Amino acid sequence: MAIVLIISLMQVLPNIEPVTLNPGYTFMTHDTGNCRFTVTTWGHLGFTSSQQTQGVGFRYPGAGVNWMFFGGFALGNSRTYVADAFFGLNQVDSRDFTIVESLNYFNRLGLEEYRAVMRDSAHPTPKNLVVEQYSVATADPRYDDGVIMEFTITNRGTEPVNGLYAGIFIDWDMGTANTNQAGTDTVRRAVWMRQSTSDNPTVGTKILYPHSWANLFCTDHDSFVYPVQGMHDTVKYKIMAGIYRRYASNRNYDWSTCASVGPFDLSPGQSYRCAFAIVGGTSLALFYENCDSLQSFYDQYLGIAGETKRKSIPTLTVSPNPFRSNAEIILFLPKEEFFTLSLYDASGKLVENIYSGKGVSYSGKLNRDYPSGVYFLHLKGTETNKTWKVICEK
Repeated sequence: MAIVLIISLMQVLPNIEPVTLNPGYTFMTHDTGNCRFTVTTWGHLGFTSSQQTQGVGFRYPGAGVNWMFFGGFALGNSRTYVADAFFGLNQVDSRDFTIVESLNYFNRLGLEEYRAVMRDSAHPTPKNLVVEQYSVATADPRYDDGVIMEFTITNRGTEPVNGLYAGIFIDWDMGTANTNQAGTDTVRRAVWMRQSTSDNPTVGTKILYPHSWANLFCTDHDSFVYPVQGMHDTVKYKIMAGIYRRYASNRNYDWSTCASVGPFDLSPGQSYRCAFAIVGGTSLALFYENCDSLQSFYDQYLGIAGETKRKSIPTLTVSPNPFRSNAEIILFLPKEEFFTLSLYDASGKLVENIYSGKGVSYSGKLNRDYPSGVYFLHLKGTETNKTWKVICEK
């Protein structure tokens, strides 16, 4: 009987992917290359908080010391809407993103790759934006002096969200924090910091995609951080949007950096992709050289020119899994196509058709009173045919 059932399921539901009960991680560290760098499931960078309780920051070289105090991803279109994971006010971190899918290992290129999904639902006025965070590092000595981070932002709401900017804020502390220097290279779309006495090392952020920038900013802590013991959302927005401009430090002091892209508009269901590299070099010249190398890597394997080399694997998350009464479904496809998403029980019987339409993603819920048991979510598209196992426990 068991053999008959398995054969039946293989006929009805090909490519069954076994359920993974690993709940994932809140932070993970890239350490395969010539640097060590921690990413988190809330968009914080370097550490899970500015208290530095979990994480390694950004260590360059990998066996060396940490040069990062704290960093974070940010997204916004006005002074009243900035969803971010950087400094808040009065020494309290901003944590406007909630976990949709925790960090876990991912396989797009067969390298050291991590992936998480978060939503802006902790913001006071959320826009229902979902952010897929993907990061990759390699031991290849041609590309091992940094970590690439790619963010795919999707509008899951019913209204358009226009005029958005996305960016990476980082507070670097290079040796003695108040003796640092900062600068930019607008052609390379890079912003960097170094110690006043030596450019070994130089660390910073480079925009990989798009091939444009909204701002490359050197933040004077006297003006924007110390007065409020953090950073106000109005300041973050004005920095990301390029309303404030400062391309280089004017004295040895305590500085932060921001690299941002935009503006971009998101209609309901539409997505936008941007990518950055966190980079180190043993001199400013080698920092620039490593920026160029990581740009080459991204363009070959992850960017528009490398789309054909990217593993075309749809990703689907059911959270929680196992679930009791309801669960959230988030689906991302490698490219736009017409597809259907259906739920089957363990015998291969159709339980319900969940969605049918054209797009690159889907967000919905399993919220019917399903009996306990094993179910299969089956994705059938123009070029896609894949199944995931889910479990309902009462």
